[in-house]
Amino acid sequence: MAAQQIDKGCDPPVPLEKQREVPSHDHQSMKFIKTESVGGLPTQKPYADRLAAPADRVITISVGVQGSLLVWDPLDAIVLQRNYRIQGASMGMHPRVPVQDAFMSLPIALMPEEGAYLRDKQQARFEDESSLVKMPTLMDVVKFHDARKVQVSQQDEIYDKLRPRHFDLHRDVVYSKYLRELQEAAAVEGVKLPESPDDLWELLRARLLAHPDLQNQVVNVELPTRSWRAQMGGLKMAEIAFHYPETSKERCFYAAYAALMDRGFSVTSGSNYGADFLAFKGDPHLVYSSYMVKVINVAEGDSLDDYLRLGRVATTAKKALLWVMVSEDLLVEFCCSKWSLMK
Repeated sequence: MAAQQIDKGCDPPVPLEKQREVPSHDHQSMKFIKTESVGGLPTQKPYADRLAAPADRVITISVGVQGSLLVWDPLDAIVLQRNYRIQGASMGMHPRVPVQDAFMSLPIALMPEEGAYLRDKQQARFEDESSLVKMPTLMDVVKFHDARKVQVSQQDEIYDKLRPRHFDLHRDVVYSKYLRELQEAAAVEGVKLPESPDDLWELLRARLLAHPDLQNQVVNVELPTRSWRAQMGGLKMAEIAFHYPETSKERCFYAAYAALMDRGFSVTSGSNYGADFLAFKGDPHLVYSSYMVKVINVAEGDSLDDYLRLGRVATTAKKALLWVMVSEDLLVEFCCSKWSLMK
């Protein structure tokens, strides 16, 4: 695929060898959840574990019913961003803590261009996740409800065992909130409270545990959860071929994406800015995007309205506008523009 150099009005991207010198997020130091058993109760304990994965690891991509491309494996997600400069979009839940947990943010959704680029570089394999989708039979429905009743019963048992432990963990909070109320109730009833702090705590704890409606307002009991994806980790899905691009528009977009990636950019979706892509000169975790990218099919052309609209947005966002023009032969040319007042 041939392409011309970017216009001199815009700085070139950081070369690949230079990008490796730029400090990036230490994905290997992410905290993961390790499930253990303490006193017969399943608990979740965070621990820091440095993950090691080969630099040329083949990424496993699950293809959904509607063509969605999802990466579920944490190691794949790390290698994808650290080694292949492909960010994707985090689709999972994030914890309420400053440090993101990779397990909580999985899966990572990929654009079709990202999946095709990995395929052409022989860095990905595709699995047919749609084979897991089927209409349940009456027997499946009955089995599900029976299994659900067992799970709810198990959760209730775990809750009853963990509840006293959580009261002890939040002893100071419970004291500050309910000690005065206990003293007032004892004065009304004419009951003398114990003088020992430990005995007083046992009395307060027993009164709260005896009132289910009240105890739920004191502390939140965190029950261990299970990931359906982790449980089906041993399930083998059929490997399939990923056919993209197929239409003229898709071929045009993929040619533009591949040309930017081959020149050392990190490329993500530009839908938030009304553009086709965003191009980063370095690690997207550390730097802002330098260019809003608009892909133009030379055979179809483009309108002046698009130029004015994108130019205004790019100036407001302090980015340059990179026009990627793709011919019918998939030859790529670049043109960079900045409005005059933009520095």
